[in-house]
Amino acid sequence: AVADAAVQTYNSGEASCELETGETQQGSFDEMLALANRNGGKVSLLSDVELGSAAAITNKVELDLCGYTVKKKEGAGSFYAVTVGKQAALTLRDSAAAENEGNAGTVIGGVKNEGVFVLESGSVSGNTEGYGVDNSGDFTMQNGVISQNSGVFASGAGVHNTGTFTMNGGSISENGSSASVGGGVYNTGTFTMNGGTISHNKIWWYYSCKGGGVYNANNGKFIMQDGTISDNTVLSDNGMGFGGGVCCDGSSTFIMNGGTVSGNSATEGGGISLEGDQYGNTSFTMNGGKVDGNTAGE
Repeated sequence: AVADAAVQTYNSGEASCELETGETQQGSFDEMLALANRNGGKVSLLSDVELGSAAAITNKVELDLCGYTVKKKEGAGSFYAVTVGKQAALTLRDSAAAENEGNAGTVIGGVKNEGVFVLESGSVSGNTEGYGVDNSGDFTMQNGVISQNSGVFASGAGVHNTGTFTMNGGSISENGSSASVGGGVYNTGTFTMNGGTISHNKIWWYYSCKGGGVYNANNGKFIMQDGTISDNTVLSDNGMGFGGGVCCDGSSTFIMNGGTVSGNSATEGGGISLEGDQYGNTSFTMNGGKVDGNTAGE
């Protein structure tokens, strides 16, 4: 396989591509991504990348940030930086993270996943137009950071999940939105938390707002096996802020088998708030774990 010389370049930056055959090529980011999309393979960045259009994943692709940044060009318009199609799979990592004592490689502008997305390391941050990860497929967070995403009406500024989301490690932190629900995670699908931390997320609204860390609703199922939900905040101008750590609403299910919910704050239900609505009642089962040190009140 060879790079397609006819590939139109919308995005700047250099990369290499290692195919499943072991063959490696080097060229523009657009050329190397097109090569990986045709044949499957691993794209490794050799420079920062600026996007004039979304980096669309249509095959089984690994993307190694190598300490570099992928971000939208100024004035390029409104789109997710990376999109994963329904028949596609993306593994995102930053091999330079250990060397830089953190997650230096960053995708700025969010990831929209309709297929399979695995975040191994690196950071997804700085989307000011919506969600860090918008997932309607299968998303697994092994490690890495989802942080500092925000936006007006961005329910679930960190992760907006209507599919299947498994969190095994990493951090969802410092996301915030002037929205009514879900600072860290908005879930109406299935969310299993086996580890990691959801912390220092904030939502604020002039009226009712719910779920600083996690908002679980509309037949959503949240299973907490381990991990920590801490120091999340819900602020409401009229005092109707519910569930600093977790808020469960309308026919949702929350099963807590382990982990810790602590240090969160809201007007009502500083740690966990159960809110039934016209669509039905919530279900909360606590088999283990700890809920303490949360604050409710003005």
